[in-house]
Amino acid sequence: MIAQLVEDLRLLEPANPFRYVYGAAAALIFLIVLWLVWRILRRGTKAPVRSVKGEVKSARKEALAALDQLSRLVADGHGREYAIESSAVIRTYIERRFGVRAPVLVTSEFLEHAKASPHLGGHHAEMLGDYLRRCDRLKFGRGHADRAELEQIHAAAIRFVMETRYSKEEAVE
Repeated sequence: MIAQLVEDLRLLEPANPFRYVYGAAAALIFLIVLWLVWRILRRGTKAPVRSVKGEVKSARKEALAALDQLSRLVADGHGREYAIESSAVIRTYIERRFGVRAPVLVTSEFLEHAKASPHLGGHHAEMLGDYLRRCDRLKFGRGHADRAELEQIHAAAIRFVMETRYSKEEAVE
């Protein structure tokens, strides 16, 4: 009789509507954590698929367009401004083109990193070094150059971008 009374009293307990909600929430959180771990592990083992050739063409095209816009500074004889802007364009191009982190390094550090790049040959590294040193002289030194010197620096920037375009060796990668 007492066992029957206890069973009857259990039937009078109010139902816990959140009992199933808590279980569902815990299962959902577990699945989200599991999915995030899977994504992190998958990202580490699988390289993203991207078009190296398209990326290089895009970097080159944008760099040449930016240098073309800067030709007005050459025509107006604004050497310091041109050196600041054009070296930023070239550094951004190199970062996108060769994967060398460029914008935060001083010229000497940047040139060391650029020379270590397997795709940037000795001739191009020398060309780049000469170009960046000339820009540094304008930025931090005298800040003025005649139009002929600015045209030479501008031509060196364009020549560097054009000579470092997509190569046949990279097609294999």
